[in-house]
Amino acid sequence: MPGGGSIQGMRNSLSNNKKLLRSKSYFKKERSFLSIKAEYLKAAGGKIAFKKASKEDILKIRKKIIRQKRKENLY
Repeated sequence: MPGGGSIQGMRNSLSNNKKLLRSKSYFKKERSFLSIKAEYLKAAGGKIAFKKASKEDILKIRKKIIRQKRKENLY
């Protein structure tokens, strides 16, 4: 039999690579983050109280995250 196991290896490699690709669907998924959140709010029967962050608070958070990333990259 010509090719032997090399053809089988090629087929396995191609099928594994195909499985790694994202699925291309013409239809959108019914359940997304926003739809799940809306369902949760409806079941809880309430509203979320969002807090407004000032520019100073946002800058503090940003600096804190940058510091943490630098520490992680050092080790």
